[in-house]
Amino acid sequence: MKSELYQKLFFELKKIPSLSKKQISKIIEYFLECSESNILDLNSLILNFKRSTKKCSICNYLNNQDICYICSDNTRDKKLMVVEQSADIDKFEELKIYKGKYFVFDTFYDLKENNDHFFKLIDELKKLCKSYNEIILAFNLSIIGRLTMEMIKKILYKDFKNLEIYQLSSGLPLNGSVEYADPTTLKESLDNKINLKRNSNEK
Repeated sequence: MKSELYQKLFFELKKIPSLSKKQISKIIEYFLECSESNILDLNSLILNFKRSTKKCSICNYLNNQDICYICSDNTRDKKLMVVEQSADIDKFEELKIYKGKYFVFDTFYDLKENNDHFFKLIDELKKLCKSYNEIILAFNLSIIGRLTMEMIKKILYKDFKNLEIYQLSSGLPLNGSVEYADPTTLKESLDNKINLKRNSNEK
């Protein structure tokens, strides 16, 4: 069954990152097995969730408050971890292996694309860095992830002379993200974080 409506639905679901064609087909099959009332309930739930979810005005973490519970907690360590997505924060919080604060940097530096959003986030991050002496970059270790961390490091070291910048150790698999790392690997990657030394032109 590859009707026009099927193709349209498939096209919309394909916009969801990381979904394979097989997974999309399974989702569509599930929709077909649902009653109309189930579909309406699901639609209502998605709308209500979207309307009640917002980005924390400080760290960009997706939650239901203007300022999330993490940013509101003054007992946390004076460390700032820069992550790719809110799901990474959920992972660290669930494992209870990190007691600092976070900043969601939800874009990569791309040599071929417009980087306006990247520099907007850089400006937000620089405002936060004034309150911290240690920054941990928790991006995946793909080529674009490494490039993004290098750009962030270069910019921050230029403006903050006393800042120490780290990245998670290479215990994470190549292209692997924090969200899918097993607990032991993630803890070891944090415990053995790598100090990103300043280059001579960054001093």
